[in-house]
Amino acid sequence: MGKKVDKVFWFTASGLALIGGWRRQGDGVEEIAAKMEIGTATLKRWANEHEEIDAALRIDREVADFMVEDVLFSRSLAGYHKAYEFWLKHRMPQKWGKAAAEGEEAGKAADYTGLAQLINNPVEREGCDFE
Repeated sequence: MGKKVDKVFWFTASGLALIGGWRRQGDGVEEIAAKMEIGTATLKRWANEHEEIDAALRIDREVADFMVEDVLFSRSLAGYHKAYEFWLKHRMPQKWGKAAAEGEEAGKAADYTGLAQLINNPVEREGCDFE
């Protein structure tokens, strides 16, 4: 017979945080089950039977990245200048990162205020129908 696992722990805030964290860092169901010291079939069964386990496994690395990207993008459109800076430095580091600021692009890399004005005050587009 297999090793007895403390199932109760995995349903606590700490256990669910570990499962969700492993999933967001890119671990698959097999790797997570191994870290929990249970079989893959057991983890899949728990996910089918318990919403909290299913929810912890549902948000993988790519989904988490897009969720954060959505929030940063929304905040940047609402005028949060630090969100612009974060977005540009991490998504386009060659153009907006620290190395770019030290090179020829130094003036452009630091001009987040100008970018904010462009995004928050779009030019009217006459005759454009986007529907």
